[in-house]
Amino acid sequence: MPRKKATPPERPKWTRLVHPSPWLEGVDRVVGVVAPGRRLSDPRVVRRTRWSASGVQGVTPPGRQAPGQEPGIDWAKKKSKDRLAAEREGREHLKGAQRDPTDLKAMVAIITEFVDQHVPTADSADAWAALIRQSHNPFEIVVGYTILGAILSKKMALRRRYGAALDRGAKTYFNLARRLSPKAEPPRGLVVETLDALFFDLPTVALALPFAFVTAAFLRTMELLRTEHEPAAIKKQDEAIAQFAHHLHTRFIGRRSLGDHALRAMFPWDPPEWVLAATEET
Repeated sequence: MPRKKATPPERPKWTRLVHPSPWLEGVDRVVGVVAPGRRLSDPRVVRRTRWSASGVQGVTPPGRQAPGQEPGIDWAKKKSKDRLAAEREGREHLKGAQRDPTDLKAMVAIITEFVDQHVPTADSADAWAALIRQSHNPFEIVVGYTILGAILSKKMALRRRYGAALDRGAKTYFNLARRLSPKAEPPRGLVVETLDALFFDLPTVALALPFAFVTAAFLRTMELLRTEHEPAAIKKQDEAIAQFAHHLHTRFIGRRSLGDHALRAMFPWDPPEWVLAATEET
């Protein structure tokens, strides 16, 4: 005697949808649904496909056009275009923004550009050379080496006089640059290992925040840039130094943090009176 087919239990009322989705209409008649992407087993063969369904009447998959209806939307293409537009807009925004320097060379180039525009007198070369020879802070030495090199760039006759300071500054600069980037190579004959002792007591975080440490070193030593003798020249030089100091502090310390710790607390800076006076006047 043939067995009767079991009647499926009736679905509870609380599971019935008051306004069923069009995709659920005729769901019992669905034969197959194919998602976008690969349709072949061979991973080397890729064919772009859209959503498709068979055995469903009155339902149009995304990207398809039903008879008498407006063309559907290819959501994959639309999403891709939206993403590309957002990326393009982000790149345009970054063009006008100030990006971080890519390495130590780019960072000291910012200081060099300032010194080239506001060249101190040659009288300050002695002070910067003394700083390079006596300091045990590699970041102070790098700042001093950068400024001394900018001062002597147009005074080649004085480079031999400050040869010892320039040599120590170059060794410190390339020693630090090599620690920050393996691609940095010192010039042939410059034995940077002789100054490894300067880095023994350097905190580990210094290599993670090199630009903040360079900025802090500049703020500690920028007093040596004030070498003008005429009152008008001193005032003009003070205004330029004060503006540049605030710019560096804001860019690399004031608006940044390391985890939950603000760099402003890690690198406290109380501007001297001449900086405050120059800033108020401007």
